[in-house]
Amino acid sequence: MRAGVSNVTGKAELWAATGRVDPDASLWPRDGVPSTVEKVVTLDLLMKKSVSEGRAFIAHIAVNGHEHAVLLGAKKSLKKKLIRFLIFEVSEYWEPAGHNLGASVQLLWNKGYACFALLPQPVPLSGPFLSEALSVGDGGPVWFNVLCARIDDQGLRRVLLALDPEAPDFFGQYAGPGNGSS
Repeated sequence: MRAGVSNVTGKAELWAATGRVDPDASLWPRDGVPSTVEKVVTLDLLMKKSVSEGRAFIAHIAVNGHEHAVLLGAKKSLKKKLIRFLIFEVSEYWEPAGHNLGASVQLLWNKGYACFALLPQPVPLSGPFLSEALSVGDGGPVWFNVLCARIDDQGLRRVLLALDPEAPDFFGQYAGPGNGSS
């Protein structure tokens, strides 16, 4: 399916190469690339119509600052636990797009997902660590990925240990959403 992904279905003006899938397609104008009107779908609809099992082991979102909009369009899939691991890109494009990391992390936390910035070592961003997410723009890295998974998923613990064998047990520090944590 050739389509953009956002929080609503419909059409949007994108700057994308014609005649092929363009991994650099964007809502931002690009030199030498014509604009085109393309179909836009939610991640919920994409999961329902284009993913044969209706579930995803991993979803990677990199949409040049509009990752939060895509997450808003994935609420049903997240609530139903249809996405096991989620990786999204944080970049300098978030602010001009009107989005911030704290809102995305809070949205995912409310759906039962814990998020970690993938820096040289994973940095927790969810729940009591939310202040880390809010301060990332204050002198922190400009471009990085965030890994999220259900707080009760043992696979997340294994991934974090593989990334940093000496990492503390972040899970012992908070019980998760709805259990007295913010």
